[in-house]
Amino acid sequence: MVYHSAVYGPLGYLDCSTFKEINRYEKFKTDYETAIEEYGCKEVFVMHHKEIYDGQFPIWVLVELLSFGSLSRVFKNLTPEIQNEICRNNYGKIGGNYIENWLQGFTILRNICAHRGRIYNREIQFSLKLQKKDRQLLIDSGLHINKASKQLFTYLFVARKIVSDVKVWHTFIDRFITLVEKYPFVRLSYYGFPKNWKNILDIDE
Repeated sequence: MVYHSAVYGPLGYLDCSTFKEINRYEKFKTDYETAIEEYGCKEVFVMHHKEIYDGQFPIWVLVELLSFGSLSRVFKNLTPEIQNEICRNNYGKIGGNYIENWLQGFTILRNICAHRGRIYNREIQFSLKLQKKDRQLLIDSGLHINKASKQLFTYLFVARKIVSDVKVWHTFIDRFITLVEKYPFVRLSYYGFPKNWKNILDIDE
């Protein structure tokens, strides 16, 4: 959200005209007002901004209170110019339409996991958008792209693209491989994993 504030200022988010759609903005406004109320007596920095700054929260402070789903919706409602700036500086040639889609997909996956939903042998009811070269890579690996785009493996494949912190990614992968080795009877193919999944995820054998 620092990209939004760079254009519109730290309190620019209070102006609905700095976003694409008023309806989505109203949802965002409800989200952050609810979050401020909920954390008002729990977080020191919230109380500080209420007492010292008359309840005005710079957007880089406000985002600390927002859920992943709220942040996904905010990105979707940013102007194309700001979306493109974010993508250029963080994701290279990956466009905003892909990041928007992926954030929405990860929100759904996160909610399934948070509510202890089943992922094994399940198609997540949201298709991840894939670039042509990535679609071909999965097809060449023996996957049916329409099904694969809704399975866990493709979500991990996409996560590898947007997790910029190499240490975070390696920590996650190390833990994942530990689970795979602990439960060898679990068929990874039921999660959409092809035989060459380690190569695709850049995992050293």
